[in-house]
Amino acid sequence: MSLVAVLALGVGVVLTPHPEQDPQPTFSEAALAAAYEDAMSLGNSARLLQASAAESGTTSELLTTQARALQEPGTSQESGTSQEPGTSSPSAASAGTAAPASSTSSPDAAPGMQGRGVAREDLVTGLSSSAARRLADAAQADGGTGRLLAAVGTAQFLEASRLANAWGLAAPTEPASPTTTPIAPDPQATPEAQELAAAGAPATSGGTPEACPSEGSVAEGPVDEGSSNATTPTATPATLGTALSAAVGAELEAVYVYQVAVTRLDPKAGAVAGELLARHQDALRTAEANSVLHCATIPPREAGYRLPAAFASEPAAALGDLESEMLAVYGDLIAVSDGDTRAWAISELLATARRAVAWAIPPVALPGIDVDPTALPPLPSPSTPTPLPK
Repeated sequence: MSLVAVLALGVGVVLTPHPEQDPQPTFSEAALAAAYEDAMSLGNSARLLQASAAESGTTSELLTTQARALQEPGTSQESGTSQEPGTSSPSAASAGTAAPASSTSSPDAAPGMQGRGVAREDLVTGLSSSAARRLADAAQADGGTGRLLAAVGTAQFLEASRLANAWGLAAPTEPASPTTTPIAPDPQATPEAQELAAAGAPATSGGTPEACPSEGSVAEGPVDEGSSNATTPTATPATLGTALSAAVGAELEAVYVYQVAVTRLDPKAGAVAGELLARHQDALRTAEANSVLHCATIPPREAGYRLPAAFASEPAAALGDLESEMLAVYGDLIAVSDGDTRAWAISELLATARRAVAWAIPPVALPGIDVDPTALPPLPSPSTPTPLPK
């Protein structure tokens, strides 16, 4: 018998082991749980409106796809846990878990969001508010989770804008730029390279700056496969260096194609293309500056780029296809970056998705993520309550 047991028996004290406390969810886990709850609640609101507003039927489908991607892996009809699609699971607060400040809003926060009397304004407001929370959380979450949250937030803001336009409501407020904890410049880079990056000046094209220790050397950001159903890694996982190089290459091509398109579109569409050309030129400068900051290889500028196949007959549609293809570039960059670089990538994902929609490309539920919606696991069946994602 141990000394502790002898002493306990001698004084008549009963020793009982302390129960193990459930571990608190990480920021990423809590952010995913809040995003899932909002998608389910908003999807229910969209279904309640669907009978009288055909536009909300597409909204319901979009939110269902997002909820399927956000749910805890393994939580499906086959797992024995279930929940009525479109209803909200218990909140993190009621389960005794602490959610991040930007993710604690209940799905019932907007007045009138529940019940058949839900107003169109409430659905638009709810989508816009959820989008802002998802984009803010994306800046702080782990890599794969950040990418998923950014995709969800981007799609929800675009849907809020679409519904507001269809219903004659005020356009939703533009989401604020994500705030991050700034990261220090690459400590291996010389002061000259750090000053160049801080000033936002483009680097000399065609290779790694002399200030960097070796070609392709980068300060890698956090990489996370994520715990969601929509973060399946690609065949060749991106690194911060390759993602930045891809962003520079994509923006170089976009600038060239837009320059040609301005001369081939009708005057009205040409004016729009001219404005978007300037935004791509700004994005190119920022992508190059970030490449200098992280010692990423900058692809050389080409004399010309291959125009899309449909460009000659349908230049506007070709521009939309170009923007759609760029979504995955910024999705990759979000997943492997952090700090100001990720905040910029999140903003560019939203901007790129908005440009695609402006050229009449149908919006998708998860922009920047290559996933087949039909391959996502189904939502739980309504037999038993769904436990809060751990």
